[in-house]
Amino acid sequence: MTVLLIVLISLTPVNRQELNTMFHPQIVWDPETCLTAPPYNNPLECPYNPIVVSPDGQIHIVWGSYRTSDPLQPQVYYKRFVPDVSWTPDTCISADLAQWHKCCYPEIACDSQGNIHTVWQEYRGYHIWYKMRRADGVWDSVSTLISVGSGTLPRGGVLVSCSPDGHIHTLWKESYHLYGTWLVYREKVGGVWQPPLVLDSVGPDSGIALPYLAAGPDNRVHVVYLLQGGGISRYIYRCRNGTVWSPRELIHAGADTFPTSEVPYWLRVNPFTGESHIIFYQSGGSYHSWRSNGIWQPRETLYITGGDTIGGCDNFTFTRNGIGYGIFFMGILTRHVVYYWYRERNRNGEWGQRYLVRPGDSLHRYYFSGFTSGGDGPNPDHLYFIWNMTGANSGDTFQIYFKHGAPGPQGRSWKERVQSGFTALKVSPRGECEFNLKRVGFVRLGVYDVMGRQERLLVAGYKEPGRYMVKLPDDIACGVHFIQLEVPDTRVVKKVVLVR
Repeated sequence: MTVLLIVLISLTPVNRQELNTMFHPQIVWDPETCLTAPPYNNPLECPYNPIVVSPDGQIHIVWGSYRTSDPLQPQVYYKRFVPDVSWTPDTCISADLAQWHKCCYPEIACDSQGNIHTVWQEYRGYHIWYKMRRADGVWDSVSTLISVGSGTLPRGGVLVSCSPDGHIHTLWKESYHLYGTWLVYREKVGGVWQPPLVLDSVGPDSGIALPYLAAGPDNRVHVVYLLQGGGISRYIYRCRNGTVWSPRELIHAGADTFPTSEVPYWLRVNPFTGESHIIFYQSGGSYHSWRSNGIWQPRETLYITGGDTIGGCDNFTFTRNGIGYGIFFMGILTRHVVYYWYRERNRNGEWGQRYLVRPGDSLHRYYFSGFTSGGDGPNPDHLYFIWNMTGANSGDTFQIYFKHGAPGPQGRSWKERVQSGFTALKVSPRGECEFNLKRVGFVRLGVYDVMGRQERLLVAGYKEPGRYMVKLPDDIACGVHFIQLEVPDTRVVKKVVLVR
């Protein structure tokens, strides 16, 4: 028989007048830190997702570099920040391949248990590799080849993401000029790699570019890519719900075919609502769109270049409570100066004013950047930003810089009332979690351990008004656990002691 001893820890409703229109206090950024000393003599590769924060608050980054003295260059490097200690030394995590393979363009993801997952491609893109660092700090002894088939087939654009159910998701494209391009998905379940799946394919007269992958809080897998052909480029979206992939869904169509290097964009899933968001660049501007209730919303203009300025949204992230942040760059051509600044998107979908992250100067040039929030760690509303910087002259060295930002002491808000939609969470001695909703809203119910790490995600999705009851899984270990319920205006945490 299972007995639960219930202790109420906290009930923290948000001020109803300021709920979804609330803007966080202006972010206060720490001084920047150079992570690569001595500097590198060649470009550093930090593509889409080079930085993550694990549930214990450690910061992990990866990049490709030419520093190694091994016969083949570049290789993949990793380092992490341990809170209250320091940054670790650079570690070449592709060292087991260095005598035979050039490795570049790494990506990184972290699962709910704190395991770190990295993927990368070979230089010229003939193989896709994977390596994991367990939460106890031990790396796989050898890299795992996850691409299948000919080693002469060009592959690239590899991505990795983790879902709450512990599955690892990867995506890349393969191409051959005589036959066309394929978009390939592969999943790791329970430590075992499943057979690859071709999500889409086009003939030699068309192309697939800029694939992006993100897993949501409800275990759905979201994919966005650019489909080129017939003189136009189309943004395509697909989603896997359970084991079923949705058909192609058109997001936005462009009037021209844009070169791959001119259409960067990012896909993010809001961890609070489960909605997918994209940031894309088109016709000299940066735009945002999101998918709500099965429909892509009209795009929002975030930035338009003009005159002697260039710029756009360089990266985008969400905090756990559904607040979005965009990192923007702006270059002034006549002064050869580039600035970084950010904007916040509140839970009502409104974008705030812009604030400076790093002032510009004419002595440096900026390249790839990475941007993430504190995730499920101890500081979920903090922001972490890295970028690649070099001198303004040819032959100058390259370095990676890091900034940490936290909300300041003074908040800002707009006046708008939002009705409460929640009544108290109850947990019975039989392990039944009961709550009521007064209106439609996104609900997130999870079980966490004493370190704040998510053990189970019980509910993640939109719910209609009514009474709900969810049974705790029978395989949860005895001991102390925390049950957290989040709805749009309230968060409740209850401590339970499980005894059998």
